[in-house]
Amino acid sequence: MKKLRGQSRARRLPLAGAVLALGLAGTRAHSQEQPAPPGETLETVTVTGSLIKRTDFETPSPIQVMTAEDLKDTGYTSISEVLRNLSANGQGTLTQTNPFSFAGGASGVALRGLTVGATLTLVDGERMVAYPLTDDGQRSFVDVNSIPFSVVDRVDVLKDGASAEYGSDAIAGVINVILKKSFTGFEFNAEGGETGKHDGATEHVNAIGGIGNLDSDGYNAYLSVEWRHQDEIYLHNRSGLWTNLNWAPFGGVNGTPGAGSAYLAQSVAYPASLTGYLLNPNTFAIDGSEIYLHNACTDAKLLADQCTYIDRQYEIQPQAANLNVLGRLTKTLGGGWEAKITASLFRSEAEQIFGHSAITPNTGPNTELEPGGTPTVIDAALFPLTVPASYPGNTFGTAAPFVYTFGDLGQGTTQFVTDTYRLFTDFSGAWAGWQIDATAGAMYVAVTQRTTAGLNPEALQNVLNSGYILGSPGGAALFAPIEEVKDTNSLQDVDLRGTRSLTQLPGGPLSLGVGLGYNHRYLYDLSPPTVANGTQSGSIAYALGSTTDYAVYAELVAPVLKPLELDGAVRWDHYNSYGSSTTPKFGLKYTPFRQLTLRGTWGQGFRAPNPAEAGTAGNFFAAGSFPDPVLCKENGQGQQLPGSFPITCTEFPTGLQTTSPDLKPERSTNYTAGFIVTPVEQLKLSLDYWDVRINRDVVSASELVNLGIPSQSLQFTTVRGPPVMAQEVTAACENNLPACPNVLTPVGLILFQEFPYVNATQTEVNGLDLDLASHFDIGRAGKLSATLNYSHMFHYYLSAAGLPTTDLAGTHGPSGVSGDTGNPKDRAVLALSWDRASWDVTTSVNYVGAFNLTDPSIGLDDCGSSILNSGKWVNAYNGPASFCQVDRFVDVDFYTEYTFSDHLRIHGTILNLFDKPPPLDMQTYGSAGNYSNAFHDAGAIGRFFSIGATYKF
Repeated sequence: MKKLRGQSRARRLPLAGAVLALGLAGTRAHSQEQPAPPGETLETVTVTGSLIKRTDFETPSPIQVMTAEDLKDTGYTSISEVLRNLSANGQGTLTQTNPFSFAGGASGVALRGLTVGATLTLVDGERMVAYPLTDDGQRSFVDVNSIPFSVVDRVDVLKDGASAEYGSDAIAGVINVILKKSFTGFEFNAEGGETGKHDGATEHVNAIGGIGNLDSDGYNAYLSVEWRHQDEIYLHNRSGLWTNLNWAPFGGVNGTPGAGSAYLAQSVAYPASLTGYLLNPNTFAIDGSEIYLHNACTDAKLLADQCTYIDRQYEIQPQAANLNVLGRLTKTLGGGWEAKITASLFRSEAEQIFGHSAITPNTGPNTELEPGGTPTVIDAALFPLTVPASYPGNTFGTAAPFVYTFGDLGQGTTQFVTDTYRLFTDFSGAWAGWQIDATAGAMYVAVTQRTTAGLNPEALQNVLNSGYILGSPGGAALFAPIEEVKDTNSLQDVDLRGTRSLTQLPGGPLSLGVGLGYNHRYLYDLSPPTVANGTQSGSIAYALGSTTDYAVYAELVAPVLKPLELDGAVRWDHYNSYGSSTTPKFGLKYTPFRQLTLRGTWGQGFRAPNPAEAGTAGNFFAAGSFPDPVLCKENGQGQQLPGSFPITCTEFPTGLQTTSPDLKPERSTNYTAGFIVTPVEQLKLSLDYWDVRINRDVVSASELVNLGIPSQSLQFTTVRGPPVMAQEVTAACENNLPACPNVLTPVGLILFQEFPYVNATQTEVNGLDLDLASHFDIGRAGKLSATLNYSHMFHYYLSAAGLPTTDLAGTHGPSGVSGDTGNPKDRAVLALSWDRASWDVTTSVNYVGAFNLTDPSIGLDDCGSSILNSGKWVNAYNGPASFCQVDRFVDVDFYTEYTFSDHLRIHGTILNLFDKPPPLDMQTYGSAGNYSNAFHDAGAIGRFFSIGATYKF
């Protein structure tokens, strides 16, 4: 859904290094694990998705491992950029570049295309505090921008459900970021670059220093400091259909700001204007009687699209910065015990630019929406806003309504400054035959938002009545002061785990793991005070509440035969908000001979309702257009009938989202089945089938309307504003709509409709993952390695009671989620590396398959209806067939590093080596232009060059 900017409307349109041998599904192949020498034991590590330590990463569940070396070889400098290119990351992924996101300033991962709310993100195996602002005002997720890059040891991507191990949210999978356990010495790295068009400059600097050796000194302490900054990239500095606004040459609507032809096409009620014009107070019509406040524009010029202007606010890449400070002290305590304390501060800065504020005669009143209060329309009688009879140029002899875009206020911008504090302690050791691990942590995140250009309608009307001239200096101080608010979220987390061997089985030790867990979350998310009370326009969304979870969990690993391992896990969670959930999981791994391993899992999962869904919360949003049931009268083929007000037939009515305290948790069933083939030591291939089925999806009841349930049967509360002037179809103008008269509507336009959250839909996704890793020694020429991670989706089923099931794989559905990202069936990442002496060269190929514009779940079954829904065409689509599909996208990244000595290395990167532009996407609304920022950002940014150096001593 889309977050709206305007009259009190929130916008909702408001994802142990020693044994990392081959790394089955890693980004790059590394040396194969070698058998331990006689008498030496292989080191064991805890693998994500299991309590019990192992000597390798081959568990029954498919897992992708990316080492620090892999991360570096991508050429990227942030965790969010790397995770965005995961082949398993799909529909609903969230990026900082979405200008309409409720969760502005943040990025999240959506494994299997099941939204950011179904992917659990961990740091060192423990929960990370969620971003205070929720995706679409609903889904809680971790902002991966706030995770440091330079201190990461590896990233595990568990591509299987894991609620039996971790509890809520681990439905689609788990991202586990493992930090460096220790570091000795000092290392400094600096790099910088810019695009081939000399914008988007990025600088990245990090330093890490540590002292002490755990084995010889009994301790290690290190401190890491990292800083990253990127400049903005504006859409108007790029060219191509994906930046286009004017579709008139193709038969569509000219969407350029100020285009009068859009008015003639009944696409807009009033064309925008940076210079402004007054309307006849008797007709409110654009009929030649309007008065233009600057001689650069006249009625004839307006209707001929000669009063357009370039709106420079659209950003492909926002300005952003990160400062990450992390320190860790590890101390051996004797008797095999070890203590560890980790403290960190992560600061992330970003911006969201949403355009200029504007006033038209259809601008409606603000609405007060505060916790515990009743939504109240503020100063309805004030509208429409007018200039007084004495206003310069006003020859109507009375107050006159006006159209004006406040370019003088500057671009409406929200600055986000996010500070995340994290403190964790860990004690581990052996006691009475048990290996104990006790962890306790506290996390706190605060997001400060500062928003400009939000209008105070009453103040604006007052200064106009007192002689203020539109466009005069000082307007911001008079009627658009800065809006500011601080939103927070906190999390306290405690885990006590124990593992031990129970007995010896033919295949190895029967191992048991048990644990107790506790976490408490408190969310405090409010709108700026002047927005919440209806004084100013802005994003209205608030969520308050807490959840407390107590958990008991256990795991059993049974190598019943040398080639056969059986795993079982179960977890019981009790939430103070709804009750209890029990989630089991079973796994099997069978290796009949060294070259072949068969594996599979079955498990259940859940997602507990969060405070935004079941606490004290509310927000205003828009989720698409539909005809006003009272004011729009059509014949079923889109033809206007007498008595119809055409502008109300494509309304984007605001929804008021409310919570439902009685929500049940979402429940899921996951299973995987696959095999691993190692025909030779240098080659490993895995193929896994996966299926995730979610029941009782928590969705806004507004989605039920979109899915086809008549709104009348759902009995939603509808609140309207005062009547407005609008064109009414009569028998005389039925075939010439621009000639229809402007009259007062019998009822006001819809201000908002109230929708609760409900458990209403079911989602099932399934597909195949293919992972390949290989490495070859080519003698004096060096070493070659290659990895391939490929994910194919067979189906993305969405259903609701009483409605047909729709398959959204390869379409643009579900289009109401996270900016309408699109839902490709295929994603792949291929990495080819060459190492020789001092050289390290990696070429990465990122592939995103094609998808079409339709969303069958809401009746957009063909290209025409989909493009009409986007507003780029009206009545009927007659444009090129090539506009009906989002083409596949392939971009190639190049990274090289040269080692001068043990101390100095230099490296260079070219991202999007061939400067591949993004494919045209005529349906998405979550990007600055006509492209999917979730999948094709690299194309919009263009070729990017960087160079850097690392010094270590």
